[in-house]
Amino acid sequence: MKMMTTTTMTINRRGTTGNGGASADTSANPPLTRKRSGGVLPRPMATAIGLPLLILATLSHAETTSADTGASDNTESNQEDWLDLGEIRVTAPEQTPSEAATQVLDQQSIQGNRSQSLGALLESMPGVSNASFGQGVARPVVRGLSGNRVQILTNGADSADLSAMSSDHAPMADLAAANQVELVRGPAAFRFGSGILGGIVNVQDQRIHDTELDGINGEVTLGYSSNDQGWTRIARLDAGNGQTIVHIDGFDREGNNYHAGANGAQSGDRTGEILNSDTSSQGMALGLSRIFDNYGYIGLSISNLSSDYAVPNEDNDDTRVAPDQTRYDLRAELPLNSSWAEAWRLQLGWSDYEHDELTDDLVVGLFIQEFREWRTELDYQTESGWVGTLGIGSNQRNFELCHDHSGCEQIADHSDEDWDGTQGSDFTLYEGYKFAHDTPMPATVNRDIIGFWHADQQLIFGQLSLGGRIEQRQIEADETVISASFRQDESYYKTRQYTPVSLSASLTYDLNDVSQMIATLSRLQRAPTTDELYWNGDHHATFSFQLDNPDLKLETARALDISWQSYPDANASQWRISGYFYDYQDYIYNDLKEFTDPYHGNRVYRHEQTDARLAGVDATWVHPINEQWGLDMGASLTRGWLVQSGDDLPRMPADNLMLAINHQHNTTRLRAEVFYHARQTRVTAAETISPDWYQLNLSARTEIRFANQTLRLDAQLRNLTDQYGEQHTSYLKEYAPVMGRNLLLELQWPFGNG
Repeated sequence: MKMMTTTTMTINRRGTTGNGGASADTSANPPLTRKRSGGVLPRPMATAIGLPLLILATLSHAETTSADTGASDNTESNQEDWLDLGEIRVTAPEQTPSEAATQVLDQQSIQGNRSQSLGALLESMPGVSNASFGQGVARPVVRGLSGNRVQILTNGADSADLSAMSSDHAPMADLAAANQVELVRGPAAFRFGSGILGGIVNVQDQRIHDTELDGINGEVTLGYSSNDQGWTRIARLDAGNGQTIVHIDGFDREGNNYHAGANGAQSGDRTGEILNSDTSSQGMALGLSRIFDNYGYIGLSISNLSSDYAVPNEDNDDTRVAPDQTRYDLRAELPLNSSWAEAWRLQLGWSDYEHDELTDDLVVGLFIQEFREWRTELDYQTESGWVGTLGIGSNQRNFELCHDHSGCEQIADHSDEDWDGTQGSDFTLYEGYKFAHDTPMPATVNRDIIGFWHADQQLIFGQLSLGGRIEQRQIEADETVISASFRQDESYYKTRQYTPVSLSASLTYDLNDVSQMIATLSRLQRAPTTDELYWNGDHHATFSFQLDNPDLKLETARALDISWQSYPDANASQWRISGYFYDYQDYIYNDLKEFTDPYHGNRVYRHEQTDARLAGVDATWVHPINEQWGLDMGASLTRGWLVQSGDDLPRMPADNLMLAINHQHNTTRLRAEVFYHARQTRVTAAETISPDWYQLNLSARTEIRFANQTLRLDAQLRNLTDQYGEQHTSYLKEYAPVMGRNLLLELQWPFGNG
């Protein structure tokens, strides 16, 4: 038997005993049903902290009203801030070209949308689509790129989930506590990863503070969704004595089956209630920060996020996914204030992730991952005017799983089976591929060692930004979780190593007093992931079969991105037009085959590799008509094709257009917008055409004065005409169409004296 040559962390199913996590008496353990295994923190967290937060809020209000009216004046002075609803903000021209390529949804844009998914929120950005699997899952697709090419972070740290592995796995990044969502591109994004073409999605919160707080701040939010009879409850509290700050937040969200639109063109028969589409999620976080005089800060946060959501499917089977993650984050910063070194930062992260996949209350899939990472950075400046960041880091991802139709109670251990190192005899050879019906992939340990750098220089005519990133990836595989009769040849499980190197340069040229051009050239590499290499088996939740491809190698992209944009100015029209061309060598894509699997008759996918190209255009325009009225427009077009055959890439987003009109008077803002998604006819041989559709949305925001309190109310009527629509980027577009007419209400009560 082949053994792994390095020491690794042991990952066992919580609550099991014995060697390799095996139960001492398996006969006493019935198949696992839908029962949470119990993380570090209890699941109904938001409910548990609601009462203490309300008491503290009342106390803070008493302190505020007993003092002078300064706090009231401060509340009024902040009204203009929260009413500013710029959907997409482009950073100021004095910032670096790297930052100018970043698109930001701030707290005011998130407000009113906290009951939605991350993918649904980001869909308001040009070039971003939503790969929806119903209410429970919605991962963003950026310029036709998805999965491992669009990284999701929380406060600059890996979200440490399995959402890139399969689209039915939800990202562990929720909007409940978010105060900002960034889509980061350009050389500066090498701090976080090499996926700067699709972009890096960074969800930020204030669980760790880097500035002082003296007093109490918080808010309580209640949300309602009419289409699925859904409710969202959120509470947040920050309390500090200046330099020591405590944070607590929690939320609870649930929704019943939703209803699709009834009007417009349809490719299937999924209208009315979408069965098996209900969802629920809960989360809580604690944070402690210490701010030092002239010495930066240090902070620690502990958080838990869990959910239980159904996945719509062709046969309306009772199929669910129930992820649970507990994570620990530590961040610190030390200002150096030397002639060449400005600041030093440290970020540490630990995460324990587990999710169950259930069919008719039986756990048929069990996924367990432990993730550890660290990153340290140094901000520097040179006498010649260069400013930038140097950094190093590493991470380790330990992953193992069980897939068993009779039930997964723990990770299988077949280490005691005889095996001579040759391929097992139980594979099914079908359509030229080897199909397995056991644990889909070996247990793996993925280690990355990372170095990155970026620098910015102010020029006479603009600015220059350079950046680079190098990674050393090592993947080890342990075949003992697979029955000997379904194992590949011994060489299949050899240790693999990859060294992707990425470089990027961005130049900003000031054309005149009102506009500038930004041109970015990049050469990027990406190493294949463990699931792309090894997975050979069912995906129960999506009713599909994934084939392995151990021959995958480094993917290389040469990219050109050119943008023309206006300087941000509140009194003038704002625009941004971006064109891009990505030339991929050995592009990895998940190809839908024209046959079904021999075991269940489900769709078959395999990660293939060949040269490919993507090109497209994004555009936004914001025009103030006068002090009260304004117009918005956005559009995007994406094309992707294989170089050798000319065939279209799978699941490319449809062309889309957005038009909106806004009106603001005092503390009230109204908005009407229409999104049009064109008919998608550029499909692969095994795909179907997606019909065109539109969505008309109305929204209003105002404030309500009640008992010396200021409440903020958001109301949205989405898909007013109840149109049917499909997201072509979704694997389950026919079975999880977009939601029909829906009234969203969100009431927020901010309080505090800090």
